Amino acid sequence: MADRIGRRLRVLGGAGERVVVPRRRFFTIGAPAAVEPYGEVLPLLSHVRDNLARFVLSTAPSTSWGRLTPPPLVFTLPHREIAIGDGIFLVTADGEDRTEPHPEGRGRVHLVHLTQRAPLWRAPARPHLYRLDAMQIA
Repeated sequence: MADRIGRRLRVLGGAGERVVVPRRRFFTIGAPAAVEPYGEVLPLLSHVRDNLARFVLSTAPSTSWGRLTPPPLVFTLPHREIAIGDGIFLVTADGEDRTEPHPEGRGRVHLVHLTQRAPLWRAPARPHLYRLDAMQIA
């Protein structure tokens, strides 16, 4: 894993520790940045033990889905178990998703490719991450 990406985990770890436990969400979301050869990279630090497949990522709030032109992008995340303290890097480049040991020996680092050519988070767009809590069976 590139050093430029690994450094983002340390920054997120410090930011996540400053938030008191009851106010923490599912992830600490870092600032997106262009990193070669990954394209645009969105770093996340997990505060939950869950599966990434229970989350979706969007370029707009869910209240605007179906009303915006052009429609916002909504990404389903892959089936991958995550633990508290794991780093997740959502990258726009093409490639194989992979999991590696954390460079500092704590947990794992997941690299998830969204296979998008254009940058996703240009202003005013910002990442919106939603946990899917319900299921309906017909």
